[in-house]
Amino acid sequence: MDSVSIEPIDLFAESNKKTEKKIVCGLFGSISKTQLNLKTMLSSLGRLSHRGPDRQSYKCLKYGDNHLFLGHQRLALVDLNPRSDQPFSYRNLTILFNGEIYNYKQLRSVLVKHGYVFETEGDTEVLLKSWHLWGEECLDRLNGMFAFCIFDTATGEVFLARDRAGVKPLYFCCNEVSFSFASELRSFQQKAQGRININVSAVEEYLSQGYCFGIETIISGVFRLKKGSLLRFNLMDFSYRIGEYWRPVKSGMISIESEAKLENEDQFTSSFTDILKDSVALRLEADRPVGVFLSGGYDSAITTALAASIRPDITTYTIGFEDCKFDESSHARCVAEHLKVKNRTLIMSDSDVKKQFERLPQVWDEPISDTSCIPMLALSEFSRQEVVGVLSADGADELFLGYNKYWRLHKLIELHSRVPGASLAVASLDSLFNAIESANVNVSHKHSGMFLRKARTVVNALRGRNVGEQLLGYQSIFSQQEIKDILIGDHGYTSLSLGSPSPQVRDDFTEMQLTDFETYLPENILKKVDRATMSVGLEARDPFLDYRLFDLALSPAHSSLLRMSPKRVVKSAAHALIPKELLDRPKQGFSSPIESWMFRLMQDEMSYYFSDSYLKGQTLIDSKMVKGYYKRFISGDRSVSRKMWTLLILFVWLDEWTT
Repeated sequence: MDSVSIEPIDLFAESNKKTEKKIVCGLFGSISKTQLNLKTMLSSLGRLSHRGPDRQSYKCLKYGDNHLFLGHQRLALVDLNPRSDQPFSYRNLTILFNGEIYNYKQLRSVLVKHGYVFETEGDTEVLLKSWHLWGEECLDRLNGMFAFCIFDTATGEVFLARDRAGVKPLYFCCNEVSFSFASELRSFQQKAQGRININVSAVEEYLSQGYCFGIETIISGVFRLKKGSLLRFNLMDFSYRIGEYWRPVKSGMISIESEAKLENEDQFTSSFTDILKDSVALRLEADRPVGVFLSGGYDSAITTALAASIRPDITTYTIGFEDCKFDESSHARCVAEHLKVKNRTLIMSDSDVKKQFERLPQVWDEPISDTSCIPMLALSEFSRQEVVGVLSADGADELFLGYNKYWRLHKLIELHSRVPGASLAVASLDSLFNAIESANVNVSHKHSGMFLRKARTVVNALRGRNVGEQLLGYQSIFSQQEIKDILIGDHGYTSLSLGSPSPQVRDDFTEMQLTDFETYLPENILKKVDRATMSVGLEARDPFLDYRLFDLALSPAHSSLLRMSPKRVVKSAAHALIPKELLDRPKQGFSSPIESWMFRLMQDEMSYYFSDSYLKGQTLIDSKMVKGYYKRFISGDRSVSRKMWTLLILFVWLDEWTT
């Protein structure tokens, strides 16, 4: 193979220190049968500079008649050293790596026993040599968050892999002459010179759930590599295939021997605490400051307590609102005071809200209508003033059934199964609601609007063919009929399908968990946190997403305990560290006062995006239907508030990405 290596661009030459360990970054690569334009490649890579502001490096290679560009943007949590620059090569392998392998020291010890010699102190070289020894089977040995590419000159193959939970993103596109991949969609926007086509099926997903989660992204022709997946690309015939190397149900089937050991609740809680503490310890390793996001709820509180037991000088970061109905900062301060850790709190002002709202379409490469996106951006920016890494408690609600929706839907499904003729009644109500929604009837009376919204939620849920689809229906923003009415033309939208449940699924709760593991957790929660933190060069680490906790949460032994009450094990463990009275209150969630924002702070944006002149220029959206929602909203119909926010975010995103 002919190989030409271009010298890496070193943006921080003075930062060459004595050690290097863990890095997070952005990566972009392209393979083409024709000569690549280096200026275009560097421009696509440069659009990821926020993910890795410390250093940019790349290589241009040739394999047979194919041309390869492998580029890397680096953010280091410890000292930089040029010998760890990526792309990093060993024998026939070259790697681009985004993320962290938390157990890299243990893996390194094993590799040394196999005769491997190391030139660096970091996890990149450990990952590459693990692949060299074990091949794709090394994925089963990794404890971390990652998205990486490995190019094997011996086989003429490129491998792309994404971590089990989907913490780190990875996208790709392929045609007859080229194959490209990147950490964010914006690299493909640059590669296409700003001209992108919108994928309507992804817009349908967004209108239903408030985020895009399918394999197809919102940019036509660009796909997301799903969590726990491995893509194998062949340079000889430009073909690729994708397989799952990890599934939570398969992983969670703990042996009978392990189950017997965990039957006692105290033993189970002790095992949970031990694993979580070790997970926190692994994620605290860094030579640069790491803090904790603290809301004052159970998940962030126990994370902080365990972190403080390891690093008493740790600092916590909290976001608050002037509206006391949405403000939890006082609870966070009480927890911090009890644990004797520093707490920094930002109370968002109107100017903060406006500033972060304007950043939304620049930060998110797909629209997300999650109302916590704005405070997450502010919290990330606020924390980055002092630290380069934070612990975040994402994943606890999904793993340990903390969301109220799980329990409400479970009761609803049980009731539906017991009532004679319930399916016929649901079908009749669905037809009635379809007619009401197509007419866009104004429901200004507060209680009437609330009743209709809740009734529609029930019908949306019970229309699903399995529990996964019922969960998506239960939490849908726009109904199937509304989406048909909003989108112009016949796009063939029928429903969000998740297929048949796995034969290994034991019950409704497990299937709801698996649905969120596949959709809501990676493509809303983790995407939201990744984009917000990386937009300011801050790394978020999630102790609850350690694969050992996945195994524990999905074990048969946990089922009976979990179904007694929400997050039973988490709460028991937290009460051993923090007084119950500081934590035991109704679940609030990371929500925001969007109605107030839309009325007070975003009047100009609302007037512009819902004006006749703007809507008539939309080729995707039916202006009459959307205008009807707007009139209902300004006349006092609060039943459409969430719909209005979802539409507003979509229009702002389209304005940024398609014009």
